[in-house]
Amino acid sequence: MAMEDRRSFLVATGAAIVGVGISADAAPRGRAAVTPIEALVCDHGILRRVMYLYDEAARRMEGNEDVAMDVVGACAATIRRVIEDVHERLEEELVFPRLERTHGELVGVLRRQHGVGRGLTDQVLALMKGASADHLVFSLRAFTRMYRPHADREDTVVFPAVRDAVGPAGYRELGEQLGERTRQLLGSRDEDRALEDVARLERALGVDDLAKLMV
Repeated sequence: MAMEDRRSFLVATGAAIVGVGISADAAPRGRAAVTPIEALVCDHGILRRVMYLYDEAARRMEGNEDVAMDVVGACAATIRRVIEDVHERLEEELVFPRLERTHGELVGVLRRQHGVGRGLTDQVLALMKGASADHLVFSLRAFTRMYRPHADREDTVVFPAVRDAVGPAGYRELGEQLGERTRQLLGSRDEDRALEDVARLERALGVDDLAKLMV
């Protein structure tokens, strides 16, 4: 579509994004109270909720509806902060190495997809500066197309396998290592504020009411 026809997509809808962003005071979700695999699966839940927002933004852009670009940018920033800078690094440093012998081919694909995903996030953040909406839609769709089966494969194959591979004592040790490394990566930031951030983004796009999402 012509750039003129898409110009409205590059204008944020001010009032809709009040309070949207990466907050510093959201309620924690208590990572310390769950097992290491449960914590990683919860991260995937955050990822899936953001991918739904990507889908909704792409759908509206394809239908010539207004989209708050600040919301899309905040979604990408959440993926970078929570998924790429922490979750994926934990997987690459502590989870994947334990499966190299038994699931080496799968682990190799997952590592490569992490790299591709970071490149797509770079594209989304760059496109916030006003490039073609068609290009933005492509990047959003490409990200979700790859990461849905990626996260599903980790949930159903990788995470159960690592528990079996390390045994009870190794699993406890893995949990300690994941917790310590998470604190190192996040520094003084609250690791558990992401759920509240995502909830604000859902409200900003008007998709926070589950009852309204039923067919």
